[in-house]
Amino acid sequence: MATWDQLAGLPVQIDGYSLEGREQPMGPDFTRFTTLITLNGGGEEGVGEDVVYDGLDHVALQEAGQVHDLSGPSTLGELAELLRESQPNLSRQAAPLRQAGLLAERKQGTRTLVRLPVEALSDAVVRDAVAAGRELCEADGSLARVADIVRGRDAKTREFFAKARSAEQLGLAPELPAYLAAFGALLSRRALAVDAGTGDGALLDLLAPVFERVLAVDRSSAQLERAALRVKQRGYQNVELLEAELGDAALTQRVGEGADVVLAARVLHHAPLPRVALTELAALLRRGGKLLVIDYARHSDEQLRDAQADVWMGFEAEELLTLSREAGLSEPQVFPIQQSLTAAAMDGHVGWQLLVASRP
Repeated sequence: MATWDQLAGLPVQIDGYSLEGREQPMGPDFTRFTTLITLNGGGEEGVGEDVVYDGLDHVALQEAGQVHDLSGPSTLGELAELLRESQPNLSRQAAPLRQAGLLAERKQGTRTLVRLPVEALSDAVVRDAVAAGRELCEADGSLARVADIVRGRDAKTREFFAKARSAEQLGLAPELPAYLAAFGALLSRRALAVDAGTGDGALLDLLAPVFERVLAVDRSSAQLERAALRVKQRGYQNVELLEAELGDAALTQRVGEGADVVLAARVLHHAPLPRVALTELAALLRRGGKLLVIDYARHSDEQLRDAQADVWMGFEAEELLTLSREAGLSEPQVFPIQQSLTAAAMDGHVGWQLLVASRP
């Protein structure tokens, strides 16, 4: 018998609980937030601390207050059901499926994502079972909640980038734009470049001197304000800023017949569905245009993930190649980026890599 089965029937008496916010500066740019949870009942007191890294979760928890009615006697199992905490049951049910090769796992730090392996669908019995399960999930409404889960992956990222930040010193070697303009002469097609997820516009210092026209797009107005400051300081006349999602009609209209180059730097790990994001990026290219994606290699730094609201903790090179082909791109290649080139960045300690692919 599993440990949880032995504990689930134990009696618990709760009269009430309280939440207390705590914070501890961990450095000049990071403060760790926690929530102290105190349970009272039967003349006893129990104290625990929620130590997840995301500060926004703690603020939301503390502001919501005592939303659960935990008062009265119950068993541990009933309490878990009341709190919708069914991880032990899910783990137990997933174990035989994993052993049978019907579940594939992806570790995200302490989190584990599971999916049905594509190769498992080659079995007719599995296909029938999946079809029957889908019908049941459609009937009880649980399948419709998948979209909410995907949107939930994106919510913290949106909130993170929506925050306005002070404009720090934007350093640039004064002669670099002239050198880049000379380098641009080596490109046969350089009419339009799209900087997807431009953020504060750092890549505009590379693209503006090289391309005749640059379209810098971001879904966050706070980030575009910083990019606008950069454009103004540099005097770039060929840069257009646009607040839009990758799939918006306004962006497609501005691109016209397609861009010669679409560049997405450290964007893909924020995408709730990376394959969809790559498909939308590819759609912005002209035929023969090049997509450049700079992103992390797979890593295990959960603190970095939580600090900048990442959805994915990097990607394997083979994973990027597969996603590119599924997005309709041709001749994809992945190159590691020399770590010494990223050493000064706050995320430079994790590996960076470059995906290059073409629109056929």
